[in-house]
Amino acid sequence: VEALDALDAGTFAPTPQPEDGVSLAPKIGADDRELDTAMSATALANRIRGLAPHIGVRCEIDGQPFKIWAATPLDATAPPGLHADGDRLILGCATGSLEITQLQPPSKARMDASAFLRGWRGELELA
Repeated sequence: VEALDALDAGTFAPTPQPEDGVSLAPKIGADDRELDTAMSATALANRIRGLAPHIGVRCEIDGQPFKIWAATPLDATAPPGLHADGDRLILGCATGSLEITQLQPPSKARMDASAFLRGWRGELELA
């Protein structure tokens, strides 16, 4: 607010960033795009959110490449791996569990997990 007021008054003077404490943000690599179930559910949900809507988090379900676009961490724990719970797609993580809410099968459009589960006939095996 102070900077906006100074800008409006014509008294704003930019201040260069100090050299001390500067850090680099490395480029997103292939390893950053992979679904890592060793992470906590919250950290994994943050990664998915951070890589959406352009990059997505990659995984293989039943040997086919998928992208995960949206997920929500859950307080409840789930067994390791991917599971269907009614029309919900649940992933057991190192700490907590994750509800995958939007994903993209190979050569298809993004879809809600419930629509995916209604049409999926393969195994829910993560590779």
